[in-house]
Amino acid sequence: MRVFEQIKNYEGQTPVVLSIGNFDGLHLGHQYLLQKNMELAAHLKARSVLLSFTPHPLQVIKPELVRVPILSSKEQELGLEKLGIDDWIKEPFTSQTSQESARSFIERILKSVPVLAIVVGPDFRFGKNREGDTDLLKVLSEDKTLWQLHSKASEVPDTAVKAFQVVLPEPYFVLGQRVSSSLVREALLKGEVDRAQTLLGRSFTLSGKVVSGFRRGRAIGFPTANILSLQAHHLRRGVYLTFATVRGERRKSVTNIGVHPTFEEDKELQVETHILDFSENIYGDELKLEFITFLRPEVKFKDIEALKTQIAKDVQFARQS
Repeated sequence: MRVFEQIKNYEGQTPVVLSIGNFDGLHLGHQYLLQKNMELAAHLKARSVLLSFTPHPLQVIKPELVRVPILSSKEQELGLEKLGIDDWIKEPFTSQTSQESARSFIERILKSVPVLAIVVGPDFRFGKNREGDTDLLKVLSEDKTLWQLHSKASEVPDTAVKAFQVVLPEPYFVLGQRVSSSLVREALLKGEVDRAQTLLGRSFTLSGKVVSGFRRGRAIGFPTANILSLQAHHLRRGVYLTFATVRGERRKSVTNIGVHPTFEEDKELQVETHILDFSENIYGDELKLEFITFLRPEVKFKDIEALKTQIAKDVQFARQS
């Protein structure tokens, strides 16, 4: 998959089927829409392309409403590549961008990207103050004068009726609910990682390089591998049954998301994983965690012995699962 940092940097004259949106989480609804994109691209012998903004527009327009993305940028890129998207355009979003009209935004795309069709969800909005919607997108698609800006205008017959085709796949539902990033966040904050898995179509994961921690786990007989991840803030604090993948091996593990209430509470949220039957030094290695089951909430134990007893029970449960 090719990645471009700006619309104007897009390369190539092969026709494009374009989807626009942030696709936070790449849940089943996102996957369904992108699948429709790729199917149409295959039919039209075009490239499947996703255009998203970085940072999220809310970070510029209403920073007080900003939330941590469900996926890190690296995980999102890996996910898009796995789905089979040909190109990803990561357009910078600035205060200037926020003032751009809906028509100007589409014109700017057509100047650099040979768009044959645009595939977006029914709630798609674009332009200053979200003035553009799918109805306006359809109006613009029928504006033949836009071909004058189109990077493949010379190849368009005079009889062309539309500047580009607009495709609006139906929303995707699971168990009677429309799949959304908000639903995924809600499930994770409740510790319902199994429901999140149903919405995502895969396990919720955290990834990062193993860093040095407080070594408290090692001191009580349960050494842990620690990673730093902003995405951990989506999870309910507590202990989870997980699978840890490191150095190409996938092993059962128990992961704690919390602040060590039994000890002196930490200011930062910690991600600590005890990998069963594993004792290698993996500092600096990449660790991937798949969250399978929520075992128990984070609690403050009366003493370290009580904590050790409970951890032993958690590990035993994980071993038998």
